[in-house]
Amino acid sequence: MNHHAKLPRRRYSNEQKLNIVKAALSGEHSYFEIARAHDINATQLTRWIKEYRDSAAWTNQETRLLPVSVSENDFAVGPRAQGDDLLKGEIEVLLSTGHTLRLNNPSQTLLSHLVQMLT
Repeated sequence: MNHHAKLPRRRYSNEQKLNIVKAALSGEHSYFEIARAHDINATQLTRWIKEYRDSAAWTNQETRLLPVSVSENDFAVGPRAQGDDLLKGEIEVLLSTGHTLRLNNPSQTLLSHLVQMLT
């Protein structure tokens, strides 16, 4: 008798994955506890969470757009500093919490990261 026979791979619907990920992100239980409760490996759960945060197609998340207003001030690309283009000027971001984030002469990399985090 072969004790090492592989079991058929389980398949989870997109809805099942989404429910499991949301349960894990709720913070009520640890990722390990959620994974064990759904009979999946914690590494698989972590992968699904990363995909969810990266808006993978299976998550069916709507594309969220940031409100943008343009002021009279022009931005100019300045000289390279450590391999990154700096924008001359100030950017003001009004957060949903009501707080304001002001960036003076931000780099394009910083702006890219900021947009990724806010969307």
